[in-house]
Amino acid sequence: MEPTIPLGIAVMDVVYEKLDEAALKVIEKEYKITIGSASFTRPSPIKERYSQNFWAHCVKSNHPKAKFPFEPISYFQNGKYPGMHELGKFLPQYPDPVLLEDFGPYNIVGWGNEYYGIPKQLGKIDITSDNLSELENIFVYLSLEGLKKTIQKYLNNLDIFQQTQTQLQQTQTQLQQTQTQLQQTQTQLQQTQAQLQQTQAQLQQTQAQLQQTQTQLQQTQARIEAMESSKFWKLRRAWFKVKKRLGLPTGES
Repeated sequence: MEPTIPLGIAVMDVVYEKLDEAALKVIEKEYKITIGSASFTRPSPIKERYSQNFWAHCVKSNHPKAKFPFEPISYFQNGKYPGMHELGKFLPQYPDPVLLEDFGPYNIVGWGNEYYGIPKQLGKIDITSDNLSELENIFVYLSLEGLKKTIQKYLNNLDIFQQTQTQLQQTQTQLQQTQTQLQQTQTQLQQTQAQLQQTQAQLQQTQAQLQQTQTQLQQTQARIEAMESSKFWKLRRAWFKVKKRLGLPTGES
């Protein structure tokens, strides 16, 4: 069954919608092909969004090999027979690649009706034969102003990226230093804990020795008290008293 167009929708609206979908697919998928239709000359949201990809009635992607075709067009003859039409060819602005200007780390080259932003670090390349799709950070635009804006935006983002990388490296360095300090602190803590355990062990030994000494002292005092309370000790004291009264030496100091 053939697809039907809902009532209330003009046929050309459906055509425009399908063409816009095709154009969007070519641009976003970066197809190498170029498509053309008179409908692309009308204002549209996609044309406003991707203005650099539209030229006259053609649309192409940013694929380095995608080109706007040099097709014959008709134009009014100004001369002896005004109003007559003559078939001519649209001549490109730059038939051969031309270095237009130096733009920071980029060379801006004009070729055909397009402007190429080529990084200087790539050296000398032939944009007419080299496979630009295999090279990085090359920009192609229909307008010089659009190309410069894109390059400047890329350079700004690159600068932010490099600053972020520098900050990340500094953060990593600080983190490594902090980890080293933490390891040193942990080592010192382990050493302190070992010393504390050793001191505690020595304290326990000293306390054990003290308890042993106290026990021996108590035992000695108990012996002395037992000796002093014995009959022999009492007789000894009485004998020393008698000797003292008789004036005899007692042998006690």
